[in-house]
Amino acid sequence: GEHDELIDPAGIIERKLATKVQWDEIHDKALALFKRGQELAAKRGLILVDTKYEMGFDEDGVLTIGDEVHTPDSSRYWKASTYEERHAKGLEPESLDKEPIRLALAALGYRGDGPPPQLNIKVISDTTDRYITAYDRLTGDSFRRGAYPIQERIEVALQKRAML
Repeated sequence: GEHDELIDPAGIIERKLATKVQWDEIHDKALALFKRGQELAAKRGLILVDTKYEMGFDEDGVLTIGDEVHTPDSSRYWKASTYEERHAKGLEPESLDKEPIRLALAALGYRGDGPPPQLNIKVISDTTDRYITAYDRLTGDSFRRGAYPIQERIEVALQKRAML
């Protein structure tokens, strides 16, 4: 479909989106990926709270991931160092994800239908900073901003890729 939808395992099998055997493989691999993601995040002082995996079977029947894994776009990360204290005080955890965008869109009345409204540049900037911090923490490397304008950078990268 065009939007994510809530569906339980029985519904997936009933609608023939996967067989029982396929669902069992999806289930087991998703849990293994999540466990590994939590382990890696914990080593970097983060809590991987939840995530989504987009999986499917290719033409040879091999389970394949079709989208990013454990990025701030697909996952929620909380800072482990402040989680307990903030939780005890009834405060939201410090997060490194797209939550500010979700909240800003909701405040503008947007629920996912139609074109999204224009967001305040501060919301975009703050979310960008969160993504960069997540990158730095998760990879142990420093994010390097690319040159602008971005269109030229994309074209050069595609030309290089075409030469390989």
